[in-house]
Amino acid sequence: MPHGICIVDAGGVITDVNAAFVSMTGFAQDTLVGSGLPFPHWPDEHRDACAASLRDALAGRITEAELVLRRRDGSRFPALLTMSVLAEDGGASEGIVAVLRETSRETDEHALLQEAHRVARLVSWEYDPGSGLVELSRELTDMEGGHVPRVTTLDRALELLTNTDAQALREWLARVGGGGDGSTILESELVQPERNLDWALPLPNPRWVETRMRAIRDPSGALTGGVHGTTQDITARKLADLAGRGSEQRLRETQRIGEVGSFEIDCRTRMVTWSPQLYRLFDVHAGICSGELDFLLGLIPAQDASALARLADAVTVDGRPRELEHRYLRAGTMRYAETRLEPLGTGPARGVRGTLRDVTARRLAEDEAHLRGQLLDTVDAAVIATDLDAIVTHWSRGAERLYGWARSETVGRPLRRLTVDAGGRDDGRRLVECLIASGPAVARHQLARKDGARFQGLVRTSLLTDTSGAPAGVIAVVVGLDGTAGDVRGNRRPIV
Repeated sequence: MPHGICIVDAGGVITDVNAAFVSMTGFAQDTLVGSGLPFPHWPDEHRDACAASLRDALAGRITEAELVLRRRDGSRFPALLTMSVLAEDGGASEGIVAVLRETSRETDEHALLQEAHRVARLVSWEYDPGSGLVELSRELTDMEGGHVPRVTTLDRALELLTNTDAQALREWLARVGGGGDGSTILESELVQPERNLDWALPLPNPRWVETRMRAIRDPSGALTGGVHGTTQDITARKLADLAGRGSEQRLRETQRIGEVGSFEIDCRTRMVTWSPQLYRLFDVHAGICSGELDFLLGLIPAQDASALARLADAVTVDGRPRELEHRYLRAGTMRYAETRLEPLGTGPARGVRGTLRDVTARRLAEDEAHLRGQLLDTVDAAVIATDLDAIVTHWSRGAERLYGWARSETVGRPLRRLTVDAGGRDDGRRLVECLIASGPAVARHQLARKDGARFQGLVRTSLLTDTSGAPAGVIAVVVGLDGTAGDVRGNRRPIV
């Protein structure tokens, strides 16, 4: 786009503008020429900064300024102004000529890199120090190729980190769970474990993550010793820090990794500055966006919009960042987002800035997993799922009745030691290997309950696969051959 030119006399009145300046701002030439302070293209929230730059330029103190200007439709855009004093033969200043260049592209690039720093959350998890188990969210499956169990041990999870980072994380888990350091942030580097973990695939490139932790409390507010955490991929930020401001190709990759938009809200004027990615998330064209807060809230269901408004009020009061998961509309379709708000500037907040990340895929996956679990629990037979290491990842209510083990006692433990041989060394991996090689199977087996009682069971096994068709685990449906899946007297009745 050609550079805009605006001439201002010593009294602060616009005397001329070119066609490019009219095109950039959207104001007619007749509206601009002859206008005095404040100029029509100065946003209310940036009026003081614009006026200060004009005074300094007329006095010859500055020749350049980076400002945010306003279009006629209410939208904002960043610009670089190069200014030169107009004077005859070294006499008094008669005004300035300002050359305007829109810098939206450079600003968008920088904003996207900042978004990659703050967002793209991959994993949420909870750690129980009593059992040593870590329950993971489904996003880690995408991160590690689809072979990650929902529940694993802390030791196994720490094998994904360098030794130094693993030790630091272990120490902070104990400290946070005990009530110290209420909010903790750690940065770690991912590595390929020395011991072959089927769910830890080779990492072809360096990967960095940032982990935030807080203590878990029961309904009375007492510490449970557990820790809730979120782990975020910050590789894009690290690479950007190393390589400087990246190319357009890397920016597209950043957008792909984290479907995130950013915004700023001026609480005094109720105006919103949108990032280009936020327009794309809401499927809104910049030309129809008024820039008013009510326009943005109109794209969010009323109940969720009220919750966001309360969240913003709380941020402006105490200055503490906050997050909220909520619904929003994209082209009339309901989707889910996670919004993070933080205050603008220091001291009494005049507004908030935030990021909105689309989490629809994660939310639908979690809802589907919850529904599947509920459906499995309605089956009278025992339904058991494991990962490729034969570690239990699901234990239905039917399995609780048949074997006598509660779900909390089984998830994260080797399958065969729960169902066949409590003292044996075989943890079930041979079963997984045979299933991969031979396919689904139906067979009678001598099985064992928690109390040691033996019974005959009919076991149907099949392979679980990920979205690419690769093996991801095993699912088994077990029926006691006494005819009642949960009857603990089955070993004392005739086998049918």
